Amino acid sequence: MAATQFYPIWWNRPALVTGQESICFSVLVDGATVFTGKAVRRPGDSYNGQPVIRIDAQDIVADYLYQNAPPVVSRQAPAHVAAEVRILWGATAEDLQDDPQEASRYYIVNDWSVDRSRTYYGDNVLLSLSAQIRNEYDPRMPIVLTVLCPGSAGYYSGSIYIARNGTAVYDEQVVQDYAVNIGYDPLLTHQQAGDVITVRDNTNKLDLSYRFAEKCGRYALYYINAFGGWDALLCKGVYTERETYERQTTGVRERLTGISTTGRQKENYLNEALRSITLRTGILTDDEASRMWHLLGSTWVYLFDMLDGNFYPVVITNSECVFKTYKNQNRKLVEYAIDIDIAQNFIRR
Repeated sequence: MAATQFYPIWWNRPALVTGQESICFSVLVDGATVFTGKAVRRPGDSYNGQPVIRIDAQDIVADYLYQNAPPVVSRQAPAHVAAEVRILWGATAEDLQDDPQEASRYYIVNDWSVDRSRTYYGDNVLLSLSAQIRNEYDPRMPIVLTVLCPGSAGYYSGSIYIARNGTAVYDEQVVQDYAVNIGYDPLLTHQQAGDVITVRDNTNKLDLSYRFAEKCGRYALYYINAFGGWDALLCKGVYTERETYERQTTGVRERLTGISTTGRQKENYLNEALRSITLRTGILTDDEASRMWHLLGSTWVYLFDMLDGNFYPVVITNSECVFKTYKNQNRKLVEYAIDIDIAQNFIRR
């Protein structure tokens, strides 16, 4: 059986319908109809001498994948990693409903990296979507790993083996559609300082390691990288927390007297607080710093508080990612400051 076609979402891959001037079409993602509309041939568009209508589904699929991204603590096959896309069409709305024709069927990977060296072809290919900045974890942090499993009909049949200090602790037969999220499993939490977790598969295409240091710091960031997989970064430097307030005030009709000093003619009836934190990565090597753009450009980020063990949604407010090296920083050690806002409203009346 031929390998299923997988494409990164940044790769524009239009479906072509020839011999028609206008059509009605539907876009199905993982079997669900997410868009129905009408397409008209643009003047001059042709293919092999025939008029052709081009249907671009990437923007539609991007919204679907973004809205269906699972939380970081989930171990379900993550819909945000890859999705089956089918484009059906008919000459009229009735044809589309009663006798639809398939213009295209393929899989889209939520990969925004514009990395032309990455391919998603071949049978039984097991591909890590990790782009870890560094492989160091605090013992209180859960491991996260997203693996893409493209193959015949979108399936990979194999096993993933996880070992702690060389002793097997996890062995899962993977016959997953599209992808598998490995993380937040009881076997993959509560490590000890000095532990090394290794992740491999039976085809030797996957070989990752996670090193656990002494407990240090309070926060870590979990995020979806540019390849579409979950990663985590332990923030080892000092951090600064702050709150800023947007105050709502109103006038109060209260007569002042010459006796009391407590009369009020202005009242603060509501405060909305924005909690912000500046985190620091600690010292990074040039190689580790080269992957900071995966974090700073991420649209899905969670803050993990190792004191209470909870995840909090955040947005990164840094406006740029400087690609730092030891040399271009005038031979200074490389470190980044990451500014985040807690993505929750705190109101006080």
